[in-house]
Amino acid sequence: MKKYLALCAILSLSLLGNLIFAQAQAVKLKENNQSLTVDEGNVQLRELNKSKLSKFRQDDDFSYSHKIPATKDKEKDNTQLPLRKMPSIDLEPMWDIFVVCIVVLCIFLILWGMFGRQISQIFVKSASSLSSDEGMMEQDIKLADFDTLISNAVKENEYRKAVRMLYLEALKVLTLNQWILWKPNKTNQDYLNELQLSPFKKAFADLTLQFEYIWYGDFPVNEEVFQQTRNTFQDFKANVKSKVR
Repeated sequence: MKKYLALCAILSLSLLGNLIFAQAQAVKLKENNQSLTVDEGNVQLRELNKSKLSKFRQDDDFSYSHKIPATKDKEKDNTQLPLRKMPSIDLEPMWDIFVVCIVVLCIFLILWGMFGRQISQIFVKSASSLSSDEGMMEQDIKLADFDTLISNAVKENEYRKAVRMLYLEALKVLTLNQWILWKPNKTNQDYLNELQLSPFKKAFADLTLQFEYIWYGDFPVNEEVFQQTRNTFQDFKANVKSKVR
């Protein structure tokens, strides 16, 4: 239960960070809108003085029909180049993002202190729970003594581990009866694909779903649930052994 609470806390943390960032952007947009002013003054239409306009037309300084000498062009290019305005950097959005990151980090550290162990178990399996399985998977699955492995797991009340041994034993039976080709790097889906044309396709798919739900979903298993699961696997093994390929 604590693990699911920790997952909910992480999702809530992400949602809270997005809400804070959106709120900061909304406040900034509102402030920008309030700073804009509308000029509601009357527009006065003015007319040009015709006599002055005629005088300007006769003035050579305002005549642009003739070509300007090349030397003057260069002088103007060298002396009248406009200064480029340096781009300004608005630091306010960066500050808003920095504040949001600090808030999110503080909340995350608080949640990690409360649910750190549970959060880590959601994404990473305990090394101790996989060490023996990994060692066994390095050897040929056909040589593994699953009866002993299952009995030891049951004696230690490690029912989830015992279910994993049941699934590996099912793979062993399928391998010995030449329905699949077992390899350590293959996935469960690979074996399902190999059984597409076999009479065990649906049964093995159900076993795979049950196993993955218990093992990878961290579903709690007691003795009663384990016995029911064990009976299902035993029926499957008997069915495979009864059909010679």
